[in-house]
Amino acid sequence: MDQDSVIAEAEDTLPPPAPPETDVAPVARALGHPARIRIVAYLRDHGPAIAGDIVEAVGLAQSTVSEHLRLLREAGIVTARSDPPRVIYALDPDSVVPLARFLISVMEMREG
Repeated sequence: MDQDSVIAEAEDTLPPPAPPETDVAPVARALGHPARIRIVAYLRDHGPAIAGDIVEAVGLAQSTVSEHLRLLREAGIVTARSDPPRVIYALDPDSVVPLARFLISVMEMREG
């Protein structure tokens, strides 16, 4: 069996690609609050940080920041690494690629 046949057979067995909203909606929802945007911007500008630094930077209560970090982690935008007794939060830039691609495709409509 030649390489093209193997690829074609493999493609036939794959499930159809997920609709864009499957990847885009959770990320968009997680970014849908000004406090979470501030947290993401802080991590973008300053790199990995502990919660106390984020609390100080965004000016919200520790419990509020913790809840926003939880939602960002659930969406995959933020990762958490344990460094006892601290947790270090960082951005996962790959998590926003589906949203970025979707928004770029919308913006490209202006050029038509």
